Amino acid sequence: MFVRLIVILLIIGFTGCGRARHTSTPKSVFITEHSYAWICSWDNSSRNDTIRIYKPREVKSPLPVIIFHHGRGLGYHGYDVVLSEVAASGAIVASVSDDISFINGVEWNEPRVYTAPLVNYDLISPGLGMISASYAIEEALEQIMQIESFADRNRVFFVGHSRGGGGVEICHARNSPVRGFGYLMAFDVYGWVPMPTQLPPSRVLVVAATLDNNLGFTETVGITNHLTGAYNLNVIYGGNHDYISDFVTDGIATITREDEQAQIAGMLISFVHY
Repeated sequence: MFVRLIVILLIIGFTGCGRARHTSTPKSVFITEHSYAWICSWDNSSRNDTIRIYKPREVKSPLPVIIFHHGRGLGYHGYDVVLSEVAASGAIVASVSDDISFINGVEWNEPRVYTAPLVNYDLISPGLGMISASYAIEEALEQIMQIESFADRNRVFFVGHSRGGGGVEICHARNSPVRGFGYLMAFDVYGWVPMPTQLPPSRVLVVAATLDNNLGFTETVGITNHLTGAYNLNVIYGGNHDYISDFVTDGIATITREDEQAQIAGMLISFVHY
């Protein structure tokens, strides 16, 4: 098995734990939302979800698609900076609300206000919540394909942060027919739900932060133990679990939120357009 590790070494700066919301997005990007009702084939539940769609204002040819799932306690609308930067590079990005699988934060209110997901999925059996999330990811893709005429079905990527990354890992285990999978400080579901010995070969991006106060550095890196084929492992030195978002900050970091967001956006852009 050939494994390619690309580790990005970054200069460490210093910052405290800010809580301001950062909403600067490229003017070339148009953000819309699309709501829909669907029935999850896994648990037969009737669901109402929204996808927040980021895309270039001028689209003349088919674009790659990223379906993104948020982490627990972070809202699907709380990643505007990173996802807008990726869209500005020439991509359609859809962030799915999925407020059933685990807590979805309403991040521009302070203190954070939470919706009420199924307790069994969120607290009692987190693995079930991430299985649920995997179906929400796949349904979001079907929605995008129905409403976006410039979405390229042959260039689709599933990307998730934290527990959203756990949902991506389950899609990966099911061998979802997409081009690649991105794990951003992701929850490794092995040991939580039945999984194959190894994940099918695919294009894979794994991003870990050295000061990840939530899952820890080794939790995300542990995903590489299940991979087959080549993958990229990128390390954000001095970054934490929440600086990928525009608002939430738990724990400390020795780089700024803007720095971490720029690094993650750059990694995703390289991954999608390679």
